[in-house]
Amino acid sequence: MLPKDPHNHQLRLHWYSRLMNWYRWNDAVQIPLFNSVARLALRGKYVVDQLHLAFYLQYRQEKLTQWQQQTQFFFVLASPRSGTVFLTDLLLSQKNMAQVEHEANITDYLAYAEAIQSSEAALAYIQNFRRQDMFWRSHRSGKKLYGEVNPFLALHAKALQMCFPQAQLFHLVKDGRTIVRSMFSRSKLGAKDPMAKPIFPPLNDPYHACWDTMSRFEKICWQWQFENRYMREQIENRLYFEQLSSDYSYFKTHFLEKMGFEVSETEWKNYINSPKNESPVYRMPHHNAWSSEEKAVFERICGDEMRALGYW
Repeated sequence: MLPKDPHNHQLRLHWYSRLMNWYRWNDAVQIPLFNSVARLALRGKYVVDQLHLAFYLQYRQEKLTQWQQQTQFFFVLASPRSGTVFLTDLLLSQKNMAQVEHEANITDYLAYAEAIQSSEAALAYIQNFRRQDMFWRSHRSGKKLYGEVNPFLALHAKALQMCFPQAQLFHLVKDGRTIVRSMFSRSKLGAKDPMAKPIFPPLNDPYHACWDTMSRFEKICWQWQFENRYMREQIENRLYFEQLSSDYSYFKTHFLEKMGFEVSETEWKNYINSPKNESPVYRMPHHNAWSSEEKAVFERICGDEMRALGYW
């Protein structure tokens, strides 16, 4: 039996998220062929979802067009572990304000890997599938605001802007050293990560040729700088998690007022004082205690992006 979600979330974790949380933190368990079967299941779900949407939209194309014209959209994109659960949970606490989704469709995991290699694939995914998926999820709610706080659409920023030109996009940022430590602790790009195999640099990336010889730490560093550089270049609105979670005025000015949301300072403080989705165990020390080699690796791979984002 899967464990219950240990966090007091408004957001309810999907069964597959709870399965992965249990699996990644159970050092005594290694399931043979788990990664291959998980990727196969993702592809199967994508095919089934496509068939379902094709049937559902057979006589609703006009409604889809009306929904897109009459709905306000926002997308908060980020690296995983950047505070997306915190922000989603806070917005979900505001009843009837908007339809807010977090990692709405697990097929985004595969689409993320494909978007690394091809901007055309990223556009096709949003234009031909996820746009319809969003319509299916939201149009019956009657809410005029639809948003996703979704790290797995990070490399679809340009595609989202093309398909939803009226949408507000935000790049949620967190110190890369904190993200790398958290991702390393969660087995990212390791033996228990089903997405480790399909994630690798594109041909024109300077790390493509040496990818197979890079350590897991180096690969996680590469992924953080790659996706954040892309988001920084594509998205004008930037939200710094460190300020979002420590300065209510910053949160109000840079996000709430832009979207017309209302979250009181008291409600904000309650969430700040009740951390969400923290890693239960860190398998890597705080960056102040990193070895000189680890610090040098991070500087080599992530230094330019850390400076571009204003952390250094």
